[in-house]
Amino acid sequence: MKRLTTIALMAITSAALVTGCGKNPEKEKQVDSIVLPSSTSSVAETPETDSTGTDQQTVTVDADSETLYMNYIKNGEGLVTAPDNNRIYSSAGDYSFDDLLDMVSKNIELFDTYHIEGIKYSLIDCGLDGNKELAVTCDVCCDDDGRDEFFQPTLIIKDFGGQLKLIDVELTYYRFWTDINQAGYVVYAGSGGAALFVNTIKYIDKDGNVSHVYTMDGNNGLPRAEIPSSYLPEDLQYDQDWSDGDSYYECDAYNFEEFSWDDSKGYEAEYEAYLEEYRNKYFFAFIDPSENYVIPDDITCEKYDSHDITYYDGNQLDSVLKSREAEFGITDEIKNAGEIEWTELN
Repeated sequence: MKRLTTIALMAITSAALVTGCGKNPEKEKQVDSIVLPSSTSSVAETPETDSTGTDQQTVTVDADSETLYMNYIKNGEGLVTAPDNNRIYSSAGDYSFDDLLDMVSKNIELFDTYHIEGIKYSLIDCGLDGNKELAVTCDVCCDDDGRDEFFQPTLIIKDFGGQLKLIDVELTYYRFWTDINQAGYVVYAGSGGAALFVNTIKYIDKDGNVSHVYTMDGNNGLPRAEIPSSYLPEDLQYDQDWSDGDSYYECDAYNFEEFSWDDSKGYEAEYEAYLEEYRNKYFFAFIDPSENYVIPDDITCEKYDSHDITYYDGNQLDSVLKSREAEFGITDEIKNAGEIEWTELN
């Protein structure tokens, strides 16, 4: 498989390659100086452009949305328009329901041959504005000889004034899983190895925009509060020690940017330039064996400060993440919305 390898491994390899850059918050960034931006829940009256540069249609309340959704998945009526800007697939076009599932499955390229089973659906409320979106999930099962594997794509479809559009596709496979709640809050998480847990937060808002909120690499097994060597600039790298016992420190590496390198471009100089730019946007926090946020010792802090590496204590981190969530209008109600309740498609 090609496309999924890039998706799943980007989180794993980031922890082995990243370099942080920024400011020392102890000296230059006070918690009370971080301003939480205001958010708005008003519906746009004119088309807007999302973070990918794709024009979004104005969202209107359509009492027949549920009918359109059910006719599409149950009666084979209508088409869904798929854009070409999703990281999991790249086949733009208009699709019937069967063709849409098949297109997504083919684009992921995990198996030579496969069949689709266990199709389920649900109506959810992204952004909690009262307008429903259609969520569909299924099992794509491998038919290759000697393999007993499957992956689960989850598709989100939205009614834009009578036109159905595919607005997001998320994936569960192997050691990585995706959870989307009823308000469009997305958690993509999994294991990148014995000492690495990867957690990515996304959000599908009421207008159908999909935003990358942040990615967090949780590096476990550290003997002290420090950034793993592989995240550091070359002149700060060292022979990394790891704790063998149950008592260890954790370094969490955050990034507000989504790692989105197109593997069709190759991995030469252009990739290295992209990777360096991505590395420079990391910031860090440290947790001690008692699960308290701490900062490194003075000597280590001086090293990080000399390279403008950003690291936060617990209060600062909380403020920064809340500010980030506020940018997208993410509230506690949205984060704590219930799990999707799936119905088998007969």
